[in-house]
Amino acid sequence: MTQDPSHENPYGQAGERPSYDQSSYGQNPQYGHQPQYGQAPQSGGQYYQAPQGYQAGSPSPAGPSGSGGEPPLSRPLYGASLGQAVRRFFKKYTRFSGYASRSEYWWVALASFVLYMVVAIAGGLLFGVLASNSSNMQTTTGSGSASFEAEGGAAIALMVFGLISFAIWVALVVPYLALSWRRLHDAGLPGPMWFLGLIPGVGGLIVLILMLLPTNTERRNPQWEDRTGD
Repeated sequence: MTQDPSHENPYGQAGERPSYDQSSYGQNPQYGHQPQYGQAPQSGGQYYQAPQGYQAGSPSPAGPSGSGGEPPLSRPLYGASLGQAVRRFFKKYTRFSGYASRSEYWWVALASFVLYMVVAIAGGLLFGVLASNSSNMQTTTGSGSASFEAEGGAAIALMVFGLISFAIWVALVVPYLALSWRRLHDAGLPGPMWFLGLIPGVGGLIVLILMLLPTNTERRNPQWEDRTGD
């Protein structure tokens, strides 16, 4: 007897089951490779294209910068090191426009102070040695000529170190004044306020306080901007 085909493989009995689409529930359809972070998806068109030269995970560009990642000379360098401050100090030798951070100013002030101290100590030691030799010569030999030569040498040494100190001052006075001007600009003050330091007695203290003021971008004047663009 022939079985009714409608009764073959009834529901719930083992046997060959009807075939369905292989894409089962719970599996993601394979439209293409799964997009990775920083890459555009491969299906349905490109939703986003990364800008040329950009790599995933890299910070966004912060604008133009100079050598070694430093900002251009026309802009201040905040958190400058001693070497950076001194290098920028000489590169902006006569530049009164622009701004200078506190670190740029105080590192240069410290370096200048140390330089003057080294010259003064070296000159004082040499003068002391020569002066001591002149008194010893006069005591031991009783010769006025030897004592005079030693005293003359001490005077010459003192004069030479005085000239060295003066030469350093001449070389640094203009760039130091320009740096002070830029530091006042950075604090939101006009550069000519530096001349308050000429007030007898309290002038130096006033300028010291002004140089310690923090950066104040809200009070900057467009005329103070450094437009060299380097």
